[in-house]
Amino acid sequence: MDIALIIVFLLLSAFYAGVETAYTAFDRILLEVWTRRKRLTAKLVKFFADRPERFLGTTLIGNNLVNVAYSTMFAAFASERGWAPVWIIVLAPCIVLIFGEILPKAVFLSYPLWQCTLFRPWLDFFPLLKSLFQIPRFRLPCL
Repeated sequence: MDIALIIVFLLLSAFYAGVETAYTAFDRILLEVWTRRKRLTAKLVKFFADRPERFLGTTLIGNNLVNVAYSTMFAAFASERGWAPVWIIVLAPCIVLIFGEILPKAVFLSYPLWQCTLFRPWLDFFPLLKSLFQIPRFRLPCL
């Protein structure tokens, strides 16, 4: 069960890293063409493309949450099996860096707009998480 959760969190980390790269790399002109042709997926992607602060907030919070969960599960898994702490400290970041950051970003850079339309529905859930962590903004009165 532990290894399955580690893999799930690693896949979620890869998802967030890849989608973030795809959203920053897609062709905005092609998105506009798709929007004018009334493609539903283009309208869904355009929602986040027009609100980059919402998109980046969503992906950053999601990525941080899954990376913390991955690290916790990996440390627990390795500790239960008697791994030396130095191996945990070295292996956990290397694995998430390669499989949760570098490879997904490289994959999502190929056909980024298609990747955005494919994975757009998964991002709908996470603005809810973002709203849980938002700090209200207050204006200070001018003195």
